Amino acid sequence: MPFGLAIAPRIFTKIVTTIGGYLRMKEIYIYMYLDDWLIKSREPIGLLSHLVTTLHKLIDLGLVVNLEKSHLNPSQKITYLGARFNLQMGIVCPTEERYTNLCQTISTITQQAFVPARSFLRILGLMASCIDLVPLARLHMRPIQLYLLCHWSPRQDDISHLVQIKDSLKPHLAWWTQGSNIFRGAVLEQRLPDYTMWTDASNQGWGAHMGNQSVSGIWTLSDKAKHINFLEMLAVQKALAHFRNPLIGKLLMIRSDNSTVVSYINRQGGTRSPQLCMLVWTIYQWCMKWNIQIKAAHIPGKKNVLADSLSRGNVKVKITEWSLCQTVADQLFNISTKPNIHCRLVCNKRKLQNSDILLPVPGARSLELRRSGVQLDGDLRICVSPTHINPKDTSENETGDVYTPTDCAAISEAVMVSNTSKSARGHTNDVTFKRGFIKSKKGSNKTSRPSKSQISSLENIKQCGSPKKFSKKAESFITNSRRQSTRKVYDARLTIYRNWCASRNVCPYTISVTDLAEFFIYLHEVRGLKASTISGYKSAIASIHKGWNHSTVSNNVSLSRLIKGIYNVSPTVKTLLPNWDLPPVLWSLCDSPFEPLGSCDLKYLTWKTVFLVAMATASRVSEIHALSIDSQHMRFEKNGIRLLPNLNFLAKTQRLGKPWDPLFVPEFNTYATEARDQLLCPCRALRMYVKRTKTLRNRETALFVTYKQNYHQRASKDSISRWIVSLIRYCVETKGINLTSVRAHDTRRLSTSWALFNGASTEEIVKAAHWANESTFTSFYMRDVPSQEARFARLSILGTLKANQHKKKD
Repeated sequence: MPFGLAIAPRIFTKIVTTIGGYLRMKEIYIYMYLDDWLIKSREPIGLLSHLVTTLHKLIDLGLVVNLEKSHLNPSQKITYLGARFNLQMGIVCPTEERYTNLCQTISTITQQAFVPARSFLRILGLMASCIDLVPLARLHMRPIQLYLLCHWSPRQDDISHLVQIKDSLKPHLAWWTQGSNIFRGAVLEQRLPDYTMWTDASNQGWGAHMGNQSVSGIWTLSDKAKHINFLEMLAVQKALAHFRNPLIGKLLMIRSDNSTVVSYINRQGGTRSPQLCMLVWTIYQWCMKWNIQIKAAHIPGKKNVLADSLSRGNVKVKITEWSLCQTVADQLFNISTKPNIHCRLVCNKRKLQNSDILLPVPGARSLELRRSGVQLDGDLRICVSPTHINPKDTSENETGDVYTPTDCAAISEAVMVSNTSKSARGHTNDVTFKRGFIKSKKGSNKTSRPSKSQISSLENIKQCGSPKKFSKKAESFITNSRRQSTRKVYDARLTIYRNWCASRNVCPYTISVTDLAEFFIYLHEVRGLKASTISGYKSAIASIHKGWNHSTVSNNVSLSRLIKGIYNVSPTVKTLLPNWDLPPVLWSLCDSPFEPLGSCDLKYLTWKTVFLVAMATASRVSEIHALSIDSQHMRFEKNGIRLLPNLNFLAKTQRLGKPWDPLFVPEFNTYATEARDQLLCPCRALRMYVKRTKTLRNRETALFVTYKQNYHQRASKDSISRWIVSLIRYCVETKGINLTSVRAHDTRRLSTSWALFNGASTEEIVKAAHWANESTFTSFYMRDVPSQEARFARLSILGTLKANQHKKKD
């Protein structure tokens, strides 16, 4: 010991750490604890090869190996650091020596009436060493810990203080002497949860939801007097009792915003609060009775929205506000001739009667007030009247706009007429539209079309309300500061806003706070919009409004409070999960017609490749559409394929100063535990797709091309979306399950959610999905090295498959 006895273990550890790093670089999986080392490998031959390499390196370094105490034969039943590993069964348990020592210590204590606290501490230490080896070890330690703390104070009493052994303690000690409890074995592989339950409690009551089901209740007077931590745990107990039947034989993940609840569940109790510990004891005893396993994870309170609302009684569950009568709609679609359709809503009378249908005509972005026309099939059209128009006869307001009765369709009589003269203030005059009206005629399929010279409502109102300070080119760049999708949304919302202002003779860009508040109330009460949508209208109006003396539309306190009040009265109800499940789809991809990839139909190869890429990368359809096989945009690496979208593509979340991170599609070779897992490898599917389409592309560089014979052009975004939906429908409906609605964007929601439930961190999910922060994921959907980048794809695909396998085994 040249460095002295005190620091010898630390020095030795630093030395062997360097050796371990070298061996791991040689792809030798080795575990080190001082001089006890363990080597593992998938095959006996490979293990022997790694053993020889390790021994030769140790001898070269001058280290001596104790061959008598070493076990140099490959085995799946080993003893290491006082634990017996059975790798065939995947369990670990204490050694006989450790069990015998524990039994002798317990026997010594139970034979005496009084024992020193030191003896209790020793036996608790022996039990603590078995926490990772004995199932529910912590749970059965808690009664002994609480008993000791009731009769001995660590701060006031000495460790030689005598503690009486009462009969109430002996059953808890006896549990540790039963070999069936000790040698049952703890599972080595962490099992994925079968279900996830969210709970919360308030001073008024409690709430919980699991899947698409929810439950809530109120506290009694005696419950309200208890601590909030106890109420949070009581909410878990009540929720478990309610959701009991589907949980039998399953593993449940409990999500709570109370860190004490999470800690007490995961640690099977605690010593700070005996009352709370006993409640946890009761919960675990109940779970053992029904063969239910539980664990917990923390969720921030601001993200536990639904459970919190349930606990306060604020949730109003509505499926929809209006819907089409399916019988009538089917009859309309089956008509081949031109019907005489009356311009009214087709409404299910059981639902709300005053809702609106907004059916946009492509390209109709003008300020004209008109009916919306939608082409159904051939020459068949449905005309929908403009909503919330003054029911009076046709009239003209001060701006020169003419309004039609609700049973007439407006058409443009002439091209827009613009007065180029300037007013005294230097503003351009309002653009004037001349309109005429015609009655809907039987069999007519003509609809009014906007003139080419018409402009969007956003640009029109800006011209009306702002002096011309910039050149046309500068104004063009300023307009393009907002994405095209944003401009379309703003255009639609500002059209509604302008029509409302015109009906009340109010200037849209100088409207007062009180009038704007009335417009928001109109949006909520008449059009049935939620607070979040009204906030979008507020942003659109703020982009063209001049503001007031001391505030603007964006920062006005009264308007913000108004929208907040609308939210409190009518909170948003979100759909928790899509109506299809991911595991059955993944299972179907392993069989015909999606396999074998080398000979299956190109259509199914295309479907499978697009779906797996979408799942592995959590990409939007627009991002997948922008991928390219060009060498500058696709790079084949050792562990996968790195993809970079076309440089002309502008992603939804891409901002100035924030370059687009390449997508990484990983190989599953190092993660697959079964041969079937390889069939779900997105990199394998992508390589095969590129290989099989190479001769069909001509000069097309887009990654995905259409699979129609003799017509292999670049696939549109709609085609990619349709392929994903078609694959999901095919896989689910072939199992006899009918789907009402499927969206391609569901893959983004499910891949991120499954990755979270299977152990991926929020940071990994946010990076893979290209979100700016985690609030987008938690609100709307609940590593620079390849192995870390691949973690998301592995957990979203293979983790999901493994979870489903556990369910089938159960």
